[in-house]
Amino acid sequence: MPTIRDHLALTAPRLRQAYAYWVNKAGARLMPSRRDIDPTEIPSLLPFVMLLDVILEPLDFRYRLVGTEVVNISHANYTGKLFSELPGKENGSSVWNSCEQVVLTKAPLSQSSPYVGPEQSLRRCENLLLPLSEDGARVNMILKVISFELRSSGAEIRAHRPAIR
Repeated sequence: MPTIRDHLALTAPRLRQAYAYWVNKAGARLMPSRRDIDPTEIPSLLPFVMLLDVILEPLDFRYRLVGTEVVNISHANYTGKLFSELPGKENGSSVWNSCEQVVLTKAPLSQSSPYVGPEQSLRRCENLLLPLSEDGARVNMILKVISFELRSSGAEIRAHRPAIR
């Protein structure tokens, strides 16, 4: 799971856009805060965004917001759920470990893997995890943006299509 230092390391256009936006909002700071992120500035990203709360002592993560395309593709809405409550997302899972790495390094993280889920039309999933901090030092939220790639063409899934069922 590489830490991102250059947006060109990301293959999906959506993730390059999200990373550039995050860098711009961070400015000279290590990372931006949640209040720096303005949804009206990134409408095309919103269906593919997840906002995760970081809970300390003991460490856990809560889905604060799950974008509509993520809900459609996963056939589940995890809003309000803790990772520790969900099979496959608990401590030690790759999802947990990625979030924990972002908290520890205070740096963006990219992860790409074959798609595993209910949709046969998808072949790959690329994630970008972007740390957010209210105090400029401690990661208290993670902005996660996902790109799903179609099996047939390799193209990135676009938003505003009918729900997959």
